[in-house]
Amino acid sequence: MAQFTSMDQNQRRKNRPAEMENHRQKRQRNTIHRRRLPDASASKNCPQKRLESNPSQSAQTQQRLEMVIDLFAHRKHQGPSLYGRATICTMKKFIPIFALGLFASASCSAFECDPVFGDHMVLQRELPVVISGSADASQLIEVLWQGRSWDAKADSHGRWRVTLPAMKTSRTGQDLIVRSGEKKVIMHDVVVGDVWLFSGQSNMDFPLAKAVGGREELDRFTPIPEIRLLHHQGVSTNDQSYDAATLQRLQASKFFAGSWQIVTRDALASCSAIAWWTIISLHHNEPEVPLALIENAIGGCGTEAWIPETILKSDQAYRSLLPDWLDSPRISPWARSRALKNLGEHRQAHHPFQPGFLFSSMQHSLGSIPLRGVVWYQGETNAEIPDKDGNAKLMMDLIRGWRELWQQPRLPFFLIELPRIGGTDPLRANWPMYRQSQAMVAASMSEVHLIRTTDLGYNSPDVHPPDKKPIAERVSEQILRLP
Repeated sequence: MAQFTSMDQNQRRKNRPAEMENHRQKRQRNTIHRRRLPDASASKNCPQKRLESNPSQSAQTQQRLEMVIDLFAHRKHQGPSLYGRATICTMKKFIPIFALGLFASASCSAFECDPVFGDHMVLQRELPVVISGSADASQLIEVLWQGRSWDAKADSHGRWRVTLPAMKTSRTGQDLIVRSGEKKVIMHDVVVGDVWLFSGQSNMDFPLAKAVGGREELDRFTPIPEIRLLHHQGVSTNDQSYDAATLQRLQASKFFAGSWQIVTRDALASCSAIAWWTIISLHHNEPEVPLALIENAIGGCGTEAWIPETILKSDQAYRSLLPDWLDSPRISPWARSRALKNLGEHRQAHHPFQPGFLFSSMQHSLGSIPLRGVVWYQGETNAEIPDKDGNAKLMMDLIRGWRELWQQPRLPFFLIELPRIGGTDPLRANWPMYRQSQAMVAASMSEVHLIRTTDLGYNSPDVHPPDKKPIAERVSEQILRLP
């Protein structure tokens, strides 16, 4: 036995130069493999928009990765006495997984700003502005704006927010920078002015290209840098069944879709006619003040879809709206029929008409940006329910919920009255009662202004009168009366 061990040792000494050469070649192959590893910035799970990182971080990660691979290779070369054959086999599989983990942890974190913030945006003047987003818990955030900086720390849920003090009007675009460690998000061409929200249903969403005088307005359009547009492209509520992609988007966290832009002719064609003619009138009155036109109207929606779910659940008056809203007598029969058509067999999926959904998915996304005011054109759907007091309560709870979200107790609201309509549809007979509900709200709440339109509209049964400019002119006239 002793003789066998001695011969084995002698043989190992003779083979050692060959083993060392094999080891050198393996290390050379590992080096080639490492050079082919994907760069960290190419990871599909890492957001790249306006995101910058220090290139030295990737180099440091590459060095650490090489050290780990070399360590495993060195240990393996020493033989199975330290780890055993099974352990070494496991390491072979573990090395690439570990490598990917190093790249992911170094280049991809939860740090980001909320989607409402972006290039060309307008911040509301003379009011504090909240910049918010997501990060890893306890991650440190720094916001830089107009030569000053503010710090924040992400909470246990990974949410962070920084409050900028009230600012004066600024039409000169500047960079707003948010950074954490070696990463930063830069929002270019940010100005300070007045932010207006235009919301409601299809008559607010009625595009300029289809309005009376709209084509002429587009033909004479020239870019106006002081006017910025944020148009939310919502899910269609037309008479069709939703496909899988649309159903997937109908989640509160995924529904908001839009980006800031300086108005172009193409963007203007699909913009709300009422919103545009209102904004352009305000611009002519104060051309030095940047203006934001935010539009997020959804065709066919009811008031209840825009009310916070906390209010709907806590108020006994809304018990019939929840939980199975598709069977509720408080929802317009037309709205229930259309929602069932859209959802098909996916009855439990979300829908834009669902009570509380548009508030949680759209308004909540905008809540960080203070507003100068809200222009609201909605009610055609709710007017089908002949309940004067009930419809007035819905509108008042909507206004209360929005003012609480924006933390602006006196946020001005401009309610556009339902215009004249003709035809023999018995549901249209309830419109005068709904106008009474609108008047009740304006009379009972501060900073709520009713825009009279009963002398406008048409005697036809068309629920979408195309002459929107007279309505916009009345809205802007009322706005200009504000102190």
